[in-house]
Amino acid sequence: MNNEKPMLLITTIEDGEPSFHMIPTTLDCAFSVVRYVPKLNLLVVESKTKITKLEQIPKIDSIGNLKKTAKHKENGRPFEEERRNMDQFIKHMLLNKEEQISFIKQFASNEKEFDYLNFFSEEVQKEKSKSKIIMP
Repeated sequence: MNNEKPMLLITTIEDGEPSFHMIPTTLDCAFSVVRYVPKLNLLVVESKTKITKLEQIPKIDSIGNLKKTAKHKENGRPFEEERRNMDQFIKHMLLNKEEQISFIKQFASNEKEFDYLNFFSEEVQKEKSKSKIIMP
């Protein structure tokens, strides 16, 4: 990887709220996308690295419909399931605000021009958490 920062900050909407994403600007960037989730104050880093995990997935018949069971199973699902190896991209969740800012500074090429700190603002977070009462 070259010495330039491989990602670009962009403005977007996440769960109906203003937010930002970081998108790769080089093919050799280790991450596919980085998303800030304002409702959770969480930075989600999605890697290009895959891992294989066993997952419970529904069984389907030859035309793509779920195979139903005769009775509900302990987990409450009314269809048959099977364990399969699934390739998944590794996700990292950054909870700490200082770690989030450090990550952005390390990887975003436009971190000085982009006002991402506004999304972390305490006033903005407090305003979001206030309940809005509509009076007639």
